[in-house]
Amino acid sequence: MSGLGLQGLHVVAGRSLFVWEMELINPPDRPDHRPPGVAWITTPDGGRSDRVSLHHARGRGLNPHRSPTAPPP
Repeated sequence: MSGLGLQGLHVVAGRSLFVWEMELINPPDRPDHRPPGVAWITTPDGGRSDRVSLHHARGRGLNPHRSPTAPPP
């Protein structure tokens, strides 16, 4: 599907946790196709990912196609 995209927003890393927050960009003709964003939470073990959890943001942002805080394309 054309128009889908990801935009990295925030990254937080520590010894026992890694969080990567991303905005999901939907095509203009299907603004509700995916939630507005996700956070991947990873627990490292010995330099490798031991556990990964994916959490979806609820609701839609002010602009379903692009976040007002995201840099221009």
